[in-house]
Amino acid sequence: MKRITVIRGTPRGKSVNGTFGMMLDDGEAFAVTVEDPWDNNKPFCSCILPGFFKCVRFSSKKHPNTFVIKDTPGRDTCLFHVANTTKDVEGCIGVGEQFEPIDGKPAIQGSGKGFAEFLDRTKGLEEFELEIREAF
Repeated sequence: MKRITVIRGTPRGKSVNGTFGMMLDDGEAFAVTVEDPWDNNKPFCSCILPGFFKCVRFSSKKHPNTFVIKDTPGRDTCLFHVANTTKDVEGCIGVGEQFEPIDGKPAIQGSGKGFAEFLDRTKGLEEFELEIREAF
């Protein structure tokens, strides 16, 4: 099974500005990520705990053609999607191309392009394994 890895560079619980990381496919970095800061795993407002998760294809009116992260403890409907700041993610993982502040606050840019590459790397898959780990 294909594995996508998110390696976070922001210590959980140490930043109020968000949780930022790199996304890898078979060890190759291809995108950056933004998640909410750690908030005791609260649904819709906290980053996801580190671990291994099964991701399955998902589509909704708001987020067509993406993947949902299954079996996240205490959480439901955590998705991958286009996002630039923590205001855009609501407990999900935003995918982009580069780290670059917006209005002086930490953010990611190139989200449309980064998410398109994520979809290209998962093209034809109905599921994959996600590993979330912290770099520190």
